[in-house]
Amino acid sequence: IRPKIIILVLFNAVLSLVQGGKIYVPQKTYSCQENGGCQLNDPNTESSSRLSQSACLVTCGQGNLWPYPTGEVSIGKAISYFTSASNVQFTSSHGSNAKWDNLLSSIQKNFLKEVQVLQKPSRSPNARSQPSLLISIEGKIADGKLIQPSPENDESYSLIINTDKDSQKISVKITSSTIFGYRHGLETVLQLIFWDDIEQSLGIVNTVTIQDRPSFSYRGIMIDVSRNFISLSKLQESIRALGYNKMNVLHLHLSDTASFPV
Repeated sequence: IRPKIIILVLFNAVLSLVQGGKIYVPQKTYSCQENGGCQLNDPNTESSSRLSQSACLVTCGQGNLWPYPTGEVSIGKAISYFTSASNVQFTSSHGSNAKWDNLLSSIQKNFLKEVQVLQKPSRSPNARSQPSLLISIEGKIADGKLIQPSPENDESYSLIINTDKDSQKISVKITSSTIFGYRHGLETVLQLIFWDDIEQSLGIVNTVTIQDRPSFSYRGIMIDVSRNFISLSKLQESIRALGYNKMNVLHLHLSDTASFPV
């Protein structure tokens, strides 16, 4: 009987503490190490570097890009914060046909959707309000006609991110030969944007220089829908995963028979 009484007393004490007071839970912070790794800080020890895990992973060492760029990579340590995808605006030259413009518009809309997915509701009523930061993404695409995917396309791009002196504008410039290289550049920018649990806001690395081109012209996956049932939604998820990894070929194995019953 006595152990039950002790447990009941402890339970009531904890319950009253939760209902009437506040329980302090130390926030996890991280520091960037010389070897490029992120180390969890001791909650009882003060540290000059107290980053969220996401901020540390993006800025520490060689960054957290995947697949890692094949050319020059320079990622700064400074981070700027913004409130939502509505802070992002695009400027780019128009193509020579409506299909090209529609493809460009779809790529940019998908980018904004992914930024919205990153954003989380603030858990703290005292979260610091972020300034009205503008993120201007400028695309310079040499070929304004090519819309047909092919492993032979030039998918290289260069990416430069700078911050204006007043820190109210982030300038993102993506230069590519084709619209497919531009899409890969936006995918890299998306990897430089994250949700900061400490600041309770979206963040972006504000000084970046990247030169990148695929190591292989053919980069894809094969999905066997002949021997396995795979729903349309799962196929769509797989296509998005191809985009995350900057792949360019989806091979659907549709049939095992000569009659091709699809």
